[in-house]
Order: sequence, then structure tokens, then C-alpha cells
Amino acid sequence: MSTTLHILHLEDNPNDAELVRYALESGGVACCIELVSNRRSYCAALDRLNFDIILADFSLPDYNGMAAFEEAKQRDLQIPFVLITGALGEERAIECIKVGMSDYVLKTNLVRLATVVPRAIAEKNAEWQHDFALENLHRSEERFELAVRGSGAGIWDWPDLQSSDMWWSSRIFEVLGYSGEEFILTLDKWKELVLPEDEPEFSRVLSDHLQNRSPYDIEYRMRHKAGSIVWVRSRGSALWDDQGKAVRMAGYIQDISDRKEALRNLCAREKDLLKAQQVAHIGSWHFDFETSRLDWTEEAYKIFGLSPAEFEGNIEGFIARVHPDDRTRVVDSWNAALTGQPYDLEHRILVGKEVRWVREVAELDFRPSGEPLRAVGVVHDLTAQRRAEEESRQLNENYRAITQTVNEAIIMIDTAGRISFWNPAAKNTFGFSREEAMGKNLHQLLAPQHYHPAVNKGLVEFFKSGTGLALGKTQEVNGLHKDGHEIPLELSLARIRQMMSGMLLECYAISRNVRLQKKRYLTSISSYPKLKRWKLSALWLVV
Repeated sequence: MSTTLHILHLEDNPNDAELVRYALESGGVACCIELVSNRRSYCAALDRLNFDIILADFSLPDYNGMAAFEEAKQRDLQIPFVLITGALGEERAIECIKVGMSDYVLKTNLVRLATVVPRAIAEKNAEWQHDFALENLHRSEERFELAVRGSGAGIWDWPDLQSSDMWWSSRIFEVLGYSGEEFILTLDKWKELVLPEDEPEFSRVLSDHLQNRSPYDIEYRMRHKAGSIVWVRSRGSALWDDQGKAVRMAGYIQDISDRKEALRNLCAREKDLLKAQQVAHIGSWHFDFETSRLDWTEEAYKIFGLSPAEFEGNIEGFIARVHPDDRTRVVDSWNAALTGQPYDLEHRILVGKEVRWVREVAELDFRPSGEPLRAVGVVHDLTAQRRAEEESRQLNENYRAITQTVNEAIIMIDTAGRISFWNPAAKNTFGFSREEAMGKNLHQLLAPQHYHPAVNKGLVEFFKSGTGLALGKTQEVNGLHKDGHEIPLELSLARIRQMMSGMLLECYAISRNVRLQKKRYLTSISSYPKLKRWKLSALWLVV
């Protein structure tokens, strides 16, 4: 995204806020974030500045994300709103989407922000433009009806069809930029003012009405005196004598240029909306219960790998593309929706031999009698996301297996330096059980007192820049055992990237118990022809 987004972020935890910023920037989203931590500062920011999107934590000490969304909604700000939460049940997630939030992102999967934020803004922009064009179209039609009721439309009369002389009201002359004295109106003059491309159709509709009594209702273009084009709608009706011969005809002309322009803009916005769906891999659909017709947008066809000619256009055709193992669940969800239950589920579909994951969300309209009338929904292609999540899960399982079985002590700390992970080898090294170590400050627990100033300074520099004087070096230090004695360690530090949660570059520390190493060396050198190097390691990460 080339432009810088202005983001309002409601979050009371500075560490979580920094993780959100990093997830956006590392995902290529240029942004300027204003961080607020309570309702007062949030409302002040809404009053003071315009933002492209709002990100909000689900739960704060004296406030919450749902209340923040309602605050923005009451101000009619129409800003995309994304909820960020540690955990969110299916029912609450459905509620968030139904009330109008753009999306939600779990704190355990912040990498989605780089996709969710641009998509939410693009969808909201397309929605704004679509609504604006519809509003303009509606206003134009209202003007049309008021003009007819108040005779504001231009009235015309052709009193004697045996003559070519006609009469126009001043409104018609005004629409075309002329005065009534500039020319004598005849049928030929009228046709002369019609654009040459539209004149044949104008003459045909008029002739069909006079000869066959077909409706005379036509839209065409006329030339304004200034040279511009004026779109008009002309309606009228003839009078026939006892022999069935048309003897007189009258009607009105209405300037519909604004409506045509609004319609043109609406078509353009529809194209933008379809483009946004294509970018976000979201298709939409509409089902009419009276006709049993299911209509898909272009992107929906792409997701299902079909062309319009290949799709049956009904519910049965859709169910046939659902993975056999998911069909019962999909049918049950649809039947539940017919009784008023939410329709929101993820399932698999078959595209040839390929299996794809999609999310379906829909809302149904019902008659007063309770019978379903229509359903409108979206289908979101989750295949790439699911594959990424599966890869991440497998990597995480491998990582967990390694950390539980290796002889090296592996420790994770958060950005406050508190221990958040402690593997079995760490207990063997330092004597502390997992329960005793979790949540404790790593360096207060394991580093001798005389190391604390240098350690704290090094951590600040590392969190700030991802660098440090000890990185890439091997040095001898002492660590504290649970019983209080110091352990001589040989420590090697290097940088690694925590890919599973999209975090900063962190520190990998390998520590070797020098005293135990020497003891094992003296014991093993008499038993083994070649010394097998023993090492005890610790992996420190920030998550």
C-alpha cells in the first residue's frame, strides 16, 4: 500500500500495541498510528482527527471494543472497525460481524492484520461509493416524481396529427437552453434536436404507438443549445377516433441527465466493488426463495472454479460442490438459517481434484408470515489462510517437540523480561520447576546481582534495535542455580526470528556449564577414544 494510513488504535497494553505496529509494518502497510488507552482519549481522538480505520482491543479495564464500536457508530463516522482480541468464541464473532464490524483478528495471529486492514478499507470505500451513487439515483428519481406531480416536467402537445405543428411548454425549452421565440416547433424540428444515433429508435417507438397502440415511453438524447447532451425521458399517449385512427397525442419530457450520470457512476462503483471482491477473494451471492434462483458474482464463480454456464444456479448445484464430509453440516446450517439462526460457517469445497476452504456468511429476509423471502451472503476463499495456518501449526508442533526433548534449556520471555516458556531441560540446568519459573523476571531469577545493570541495558538496546554487543559472540558468565550457587557458563548469543507469531528478531542463547563440562571430560576421556562435546543450552525469546 503506497499511501500512509492514519490508524486509531485503542489498546491499554503498550507491548501489544507495539506488536500490532510491527505486524502492519512488516506486512508492508505504511501507517501512522495514534494510540489511546481509555474511553476519554478515544472519544477525544474521534472528535479531533479523521482516521482510515480503527483497531480496538476487545477488553480494557474500564472500556471494551464493542462499546468503542458503538461510540463510532453513534457519531456516524463510517470508519472501518477491526476488533483485536486474545480469544473470541464463534457466537461472539458472529455478533461482531452482524453489528457491522469489518473483521476481527486474534492476537495469536496478528500477521492477518496486513491483509485484513487494507481489505477492510477497500470494502468500506467501495460501500461508501456504492451508497453515494444509490443515494444520488434515488434523489434523481424523487425529483422526477415531484416534477410530474407539480407539472414541473415539460409538457408537449400534438393537437392535430394531420399537421406537423406541435406545442412545447416553457420547461422543455428551458431544458434544451432555448426560448420559445427562437423557432417554430414541428415534428421535424423535434427529430432534428434528437441525436442522429437515437432518432431512428425515437421514430420507431412513436410510429408503433400511433399504429399499434404500443406504449410510448422512451429515453433518448437531445442536443442542448450550448452543444452539450441532454438525456430525456418522454412519455405520452394518443387519442383515437371511432375508426381507430390516432387524431391527437400529448405527453411530457423530463430531463434525466442527473439520473443517467448517477446510474453511470453506480455501474462504475459496482465495478469497483467487484474489483474489491477480487482483491479480497470474496464473492457474493443472492438467493430468491420464490424462484429458487441462486445468483453468484464473478468472484464467487472464480472461487468455485466454474463459469456461469457450468453452474445450475440453485442450492442443489451449490451443495454438489461442497466436500462430501462437510455436506451434512452445511445443509444443517442452511436449514437452521431458515428458522432465523445465523448462517456463518467454514467448510470445504471441491474444485476439480483440489480441495478449497471457504467461509460462508449470509442474512435472510422473511415475510411477516415467517416464510423466507431472500438471502444475501458472501463466500470468502480461506484456502491460502488455511494452508498457512496448517504450515504454522506443523512448524509449531515440530518446535514444541524439539523444545521438550532436547538437553538444552530453552526459555522464552515476554517484552517485560518475564519467563513465558520453560522446558524440562531448563529445570535440570537451573533447578527451578516450570511452576516456579513461569512469570518470573528471567535475569532476576537466573543472573547474579553484579550482572543486572549490564543485562538490563543490553535488553533495552535489543528490544529497541534488535542488536546487542553480546550477539554473535561467545563469553564466559555465571548463572544462578536454585540453591543459590553460581554456575559457570559459556554463553553464545545469536539472533533468530520468531516466525510463528510474526515477532521481532530475538536472541538465541547457548550456555555451557563449564564446571560440568570439565568434570565430564575427565570422566569420559579414559572411557572414550574421542571426546564427544557436551553442551547445555538456553534459548531466550521474546513473545
